[in-house]
Amino acid sequence: MVSASTNRSRNECDTLRRAHRSRAKGYRLQGTDEVRSVAQAQKLDQLSRAEEALTDDLFSSEARCLTLPMADADVVYVPSIPLPRSSDVLAQSLIETTPWLSEEVFVWGKRHPQPRLVAWYGDPNRPYSYSGITLEPLPWTELLIDLKIRVEQVAHNQFNSVLLNYYRDQQDSMGMHSDDEPELGARPIIASLSLGQERTLIFKHRTSSSVKPVRLPLASGSVLVMKGDTQANWRHGINKEEKPCGPRVNLTFRRIRSPTMKPSRKPS
Repeated sequence: MVSASTNRSRNECDTLRRAHRSRAKGYRLQGTDEVRSVAQAQKLDQLSRAEEALTDDLFSSEARCLTLPMADADVVYVPSIPLPRSSDVLAQSLIETTPWLSEEVFVWGKRHPQPRLVAWYGDPNRPYSYSGITLEPLPWTELLIDLKIRVEQVAHNQFNSVLLNYYRDQQDSMGMHSDDEPELGARPIIASLSLGQERTLIFKHRTSSSVKPVRLPLASGSVLVMKGDTQANWRHGINKEEKPCGPRVNLTFRRIRSPTMKPSRKPS
């Protein structure tokens, strides 16, 4: 098993802290896609002030930003981040309040039941299509906006949507895949928050069989950030477990391009 290694330097964390403070103030000046009324703007202003306070909390003890030693990829793992409630309480709350969907995916010419439940939230007009299904976004909840802001602190990026995955027990899984859909853009940044039972994420290089797979246990309350050429060069997935295990909720925050925007091409 390959574990995460190499702490980010103190100077890099200081740079992130200054950038996040500046971006928190920018919320109040610029707004985001989810602002649709004066009341929502006021709510966003409150959240942006909370984000400034959260930035100090996040970096007060030199948050561990661990870079995975993966060729042709840029993957960062943060073992824990400040959350509004315990990770297990948050997981149970999301399990009970989310309108979960049981979808069928189209793989290798056949339809199969997706081995987990899903839900898609985001800004208006930000649908997401993968494996033959299209999900229309549900409106943001206060809890999801709160979690989004906290994850944005780590990812150093703003998101406009989130895919929730509910792994009910050891029988639920996620097949090997890359998040390379056109609406994500050429080099997407995806930040994954794990809540509940620890499960192991497996990475496999897409073209080189000589590169060994990477296995990373995702702790409850941790965040994994994939960016750069990661999706172009690696696949990732979660296998079923041989032994019984508890439920897990995974939130993968993304930025979906506008339907009117054409995907950018990678330089040749």
